[in-house]
Amino acid sequence: MPTAELAGPFWRFTGPRALSSLAAIVVQRLDIVLLSALRGPADAAVYTAATRFLALGQLSSVALAGSVQHRMAAAFARSDNAEARQLYQAATGWLVLLSWPAYLVFAAFAGPMLSLFGSGYGAGRRVVLLLALTMLVATGCGMVDMVLNMAGRTAWTFYNAMVGTVVNVVANVALIPVYGILGAALAWTASILVTNLVPLAQLWWSLRLHPFGRGTRTAMALAVVCFGLPLGLASLLGAAAPLLAVVSVAGAAAYLAGAWHWRTTLHLDALRALRRGRNRSGPTPAAQS
Repeated sequence: MPTAELAGPFWRFTGPRALSSLAAIVVQRLDIVLLSALRGPADAAVYTAATRFLALGQLSSVALAGSVQHRMAAAFARSDNAEARQLYQAATGWLVLLSWPAYLVFAAFAGPMLSLFGSGYGAGRRVVLLLALTMLVATGCGMVDMVLNMAGRTAWTFYNAMVGTVVNVVANVALIPVYGILGAALAWTASILVTNLVPLAQLWWSLRLHPFGRGTRTAMALAVVCFGLPLGLASLLGAAAPLLAVVSVAGAAAYLAGAWHWRTTLHLDALRALRRGRNRSGPTPAAQS
């Protein structure tokens, strides 16, 4: 096919993805600018410190997306929705398995972590707690944007990103003057929910895909039992940081044991195959299910 004929499909596919990425950057940075303008640099500094921890929990999503998307694209190219569904569910299980413990630990240790920045940063504790719990919902939906993109619905991801950006800006302007850093966190929460729950509904409506397979449910249950419940109870009882650390270590040991016990349900063999290299042929979750 001549290059001129390829240009149209190429830009129709990549253009919306580029604009969606730009919108995501705006959402992640604009609230800090608005906080500084509407409430002052002190609030902006506390909010910046409170939200930086959450970036660590997103590393697993970036790594998994790079390993999974080429297999997802191949499944859609063959119009094999069954394999795409199983891969989506397996990848979501891996994402939950890797990220939920981090977000639950961040929520429990919000106070001690913020104290590392000095006095006055403790006001960001509610921000960490709110956004960490919100990210449990977001990661529980899986890599919805990546799946929509690989299915050729890049325009949908663009529209979703634009709606999320508008929600974020309007909510920030309305809430920051009244609630300060908590208002900014609520605005970001609303944007995160929109940009994850809307594409989740779109995937189900258009392709009958959802991320809630056995592996996802198992990973969620493990995270809640090993980290969520004990850390939540310890936090409610006012446990100090050393006791929270002991609970976390015990929870991590139980978590690893549980992941090994249910390794077949979690498709951990397929995850190791992806880690060894994208160019190697390895078992897929669809082949193992």
